[in-house]
Amino acid sequence: MKLTAKILTGMLAASLVFAMAGCKNSDDEQKSEPVAVVTETDGTTTLNLQEGKTGFVSTEGKVSSDFVGYTGSGYIDNLGAGATIVYTISAKATITNAKIAMVYANWETTGRDRAALVYVNDICINENNPIPMPYTFKGNKTDDSKETVAKRWQTSSWLTGVTLNAGSNTVMLTGAPAGKYGSYEVTESQSGMMNNIDYLIVNGKDIDYGTDTTPRYAYTFSSENEKGGSVASTLAAGSHKQGSSVTVTATAKDGWTFECWSDGATANPYTFTIEAATDIQAHFIPTGTTVPAGLKGYATITNNDGAAYTITGGAGGSTINITSYADTVTYAEKLAGNDPYIVKVSGTITYATSKKCNLGSNKTVYGDPENQGRFKNVQLNVSGDNVIIRNMMFGEVIAYDGQSYSGEANDALGLSGSQHVWIDHCEFQSHLTPQLNDGSTPPAVSDEKFAKDFYDGLLDMKNGCSWVTVSNCYFHDHWKAFLCESNSDEKSAALGKTMRLTLYGNLFENIYSRQPKFRWGKAHIFGNAYVENASETQGESNCIDVNAGAEVLAEGNYFEGLKNVIGNFTEDSMGESWRYTSTNVTKSCNNTPSPGTSKFSPAYTYDAVSKGALIYAKMKNGEATGAENPTAGVGILTASDLQ
Repeated sequence: MKLTAKILTGMLAASLVFAMAGCKNSDDEQKSEPVAVVTETDGTTTLNLQEGKTGFVSTEGKVSSDFVGYTGSGYIDNLGAGATIVYTISAKATITNAKIAMVYANWETTGRDRAALVYVNDICINENNPIPMPYTFKGNKTDDSKETVAKRWQTSSWLTGVTLNAGSNTVMLTGAPAGKYGSYEVTESQSGMMNNIDYLIVNGKDIDYGTDTTPRYAYTFSSENEKGGSVASTLAAGSHKQGSSVTVTATAKDGWTFECWSDGATANPYTFTIEAATDIQAHFIPTGTTVPAGLKGYATITNNDGAAYTITGGAGGSTINITSYADTVTYAEKLAGNDPYIVKVSGTITYATSKKCNLGSNKTVYGDPENQGRFKNVQLNVSGDNVIIRNMMFGEVIAYDGQSYSGEANDALGLSGSQHVWIDHCEFQSHLTPQLNDGSTPPAVSDEKFAKDFYDGLLDMKNGCSWVTVSNCYFHDHWKAFLCESNSDEKSAALGKTMRLTLYGNLFENIYSRQPKFRWGKAHIFGNAYVENASETQGESNCIDVNAGAEVLAEGNYFEGLKNVIGNFTEDSMGESWRYTSTNVTKSCNNTPSPGTSKFSPAYTYDAVSKGALIYAKMKNGEATGAENPTAGVGILTASDLQ
């Protein structure tokens, strides 16, 4: 199992690295002093390496002091997907029996089991046995009793047999990818993350704190699709000094063509210097492949300068037929993996309590036009890149916790860290009045809050999804439709700022909020229709909710019966902005939209903006068919359109 592009998203996005030179410490006189050194008579030494002290180099995390019991000035948290901590150690002579552990805290009782990979001198030494970070204890954060502190901050298991070279050595910690490691498992939602770390412990003969604090960054290289080709690199994957030069070479297999690198470069071989955490991927396409008809927007490019990217989904792979939930279990490994597959979904795929179906890179998922494909109470959970989803129905995923009818899923369609995704001619819906999976009314439908929380999102994007286009889809009868990035905190900022989204040709009808709720990144929303005529939503609905420093361009849309059209409706301002052009049309909306101040424009070309009103009118009158005259939703594309 290797460090994946998904894990590195957070490192690529991190704009602020906490380093020893810039560390804030409440006791400046002790700032550069090492913490305890314990040396045995035979020269065996135990070092405790702590943030801001000698031997510490850098981290993308943040030093916090909320939960007492830590040593020194604090502990490192915000260690999201891809974050690293780098230390330096010196040794008088090469040793092969050093040991490494860490003092950490994991105060979430469920769902936060994480693990740490250890890189020594740029090489991962525990790829198959990362250091587990299971639950410790939380308690009141100000409780400094010995009992609480002992349960909250615990020492991990030891990683033994570590080789340290004579002279300077670097040790880097980063989160392990999702997977099973013996009896310990890291789930997809915790992939690449670490829990709070107080300090690193290193034990070995004649070792000391290192002094080489040159910034180092994680580096990986890979093929986005190993069936299409391979990548060679002059540097090994691992941590490397800032300014290191590296050359990567992509080699396509028969029937495939190298198109570009993930940063948009097309040179091959390609030489660059490492100035930040870097994951470089080669994008291979089946020879002769062109951009799919009807696709526009961010899914067609791969950087902010508009470098072209041809999305291929599962092209070049065989077909998987899904006709029941049992099939998603049978093909789970293939669906979640990164080999290309065409996934044809026929009929309704459902389960009594909500379930998840995980989807990896290089997949095309489409609903059978002869027997409409539908996921009901089953979440399609996408964590891969280069994914196409068309002519599918999603919805009615019961998310309300703690009930006999509850399950593991939350959203109808979820994207986590995915890059280059096209979602087209799909339908997303639930019910404004909750229903169980059999259509009956759930017990204790007591208030509006229950109704709003019974289902969660129809489409949610988080953890730095980017280069996504959602087109010609029909969203309807739901309370909270479309969330882009989970939080407005610092942990979400680094990832969220990379998000790029295009919405065009979609119809949102009888949606109460989040159309979308967009944080941190940049979105181009054009030619959509938003119409509220249900008693729960008419005159009450918030439409495009712009939060947390995001930028949105809205043009050519149609808005009817809404309370608020575009703005920040739900959060404190954090510098977000929008541009609402005169090509938009409103009817019977409570508040006049502000034109906004954003100067943002997308880095791709697109056709003259179509009026969103036409989408609504044509859908209701049944006038439009075919991709060139779009009507939102399923049942429009033919089998030949989907191949």
